[in-house]
Amino acid sequence: MQVFDASSMIYAWDNYPAGQFPGLWEWMASQIEAKQLVMSSVAFEEVGHKTPDCREWLKENNLEQLAISNAILQDAKRIKGIRNYKSTVLG
Repeated sequence: MQVFDASSMIYAWDNYPAGQFPGLWEWMASQIEAKQLVMSSVAFEEVGHKTPDCREWLKENNLEQLAISNAILQDAKRIKGIRNYKSTVLG
């Protein structure tokens, strides 16, 4: 299972429109259907605030939303720490 973040989904929606790239969106719909592509509930809400039409597409394709758990929050904190460390060290 792969978890999409909000910025990736919004970028895809804005830069690869379904009318011009139908194969991409058909593939994403099949991945959503197979539960191979999911999104956290927080990311889903962010998508909805910025691109309501994308949120509707995700809902129509029955996107599974992951509830935020303590384990997910701890992992996000760990990843953010790595990113902050690299920014500090690498400039």
